Amino acid sequence: MVSRSMPAILLAISLTYIEGVFAYTQDEINRIRDVIADSERGSNTGAGYAQLVGFVTDPDVTGITLYGDEEPENRFDIYKLPLLLNNGSIESWDYYFRGGLNYATFESDNILVGLPSSDNLDTKYTAYSGALGLVLKRPISQNWNFAMGLDVGLARFENDSDYKGLIEELAPFVDNLMFNWSTNARLGSLVAGLEYRQDYGNLDLASSVHYIHSYISSFAESGDFVGFKENTDTLHLAADLHQPLGLIGENFPISGIVHLGNITFMGDNRDALGFSSLWSFGYALQLAIDNTDRDAQSLKLGLNYLKGDNQYHGYEIVFGFHY
Repeated sequence: MVSRSMPAILLAISLTYIEGVFAYTQDEINRIRDVIADSERGSNTGAGYAQLVGFVTDPDVTGITLYGDEEPENRFDIYKLPLLLNNGSIESWDYYFRGGLNYATFESDNILVGLPSSDNLDTKYTAYSGALGLVLKRPISQNWNFAMGLDVGLARFENDSDYKGLIEELAPFVDNLMFNWSTNARLGSLVAGLEYRQDYGNLDLASSVHYIHSYISSFAESGDFVGFKENTDTLHLAADLHQPLGLIGENFPISGIVHLGNITFMGDNRDALGFSSLWSFGYALQLAIDNTDRDAQSLKLGLNYLKGDNQYHGYEIVFGFHY
């Protein structure tokens, strides 16, 4: 998520410093930092941070490990505890409260492409977030529902970077500005979509299309980090085919779910994370527990294979309670 123009600028600065053409005074270092800060404000770097926060807090995303094989090699890890609360209805509208606690990391090693790993830079982003939302659904025909929702949340975002070898000379120009910083972020998302459900014998098809518009804004930034204010747009497609598999014990129906889905980022910053589309295909088991003395209705556990553009691939652990 380092802006595409910056590695060349940083490399030129570091080589000039290393070769000893002249020694920088603190005023000269400060002026260079100002130039870099202005460049960051005009780059797509903030969009990458916003896309990452939005991706992590997206309620349709669960536990993900995702790899990018292009240089520099990247890795996403997302861990989530999602909850969906079926609360009731008002006239013809059903309403649900949902929430989630999220933890994610994004790691990229040797980000200055072309330099040896001994004289390079490793970086890691860590995001902690939580979100709460309200979803409204209304039937528009026998098989179709209209859905809309609002989610709000807060996130903590940190960067930890390691300068190696000669690149340690880079630290005075970029530390606490591009690397080694922390910030908080607020986010709000509006969701609108259609959902379709149809029985085919003992099979139940549940599919949906959701469009999500999010606004994400940082605050309380550390050091000279310039922060970000970004809008992100995401299109979700999903189809789940449910098949009854029998009973566990005498009272707990279990079903298998074949899943096919897609997440596509929209707009000018759609490539900010390094990929703009991500397909998922997999299988899950769902256990109905609504006939117990607990409030929970079902428990789901499964695994999806993920394939994105730009050689991104990985897997998703599907886990969640439905209340």
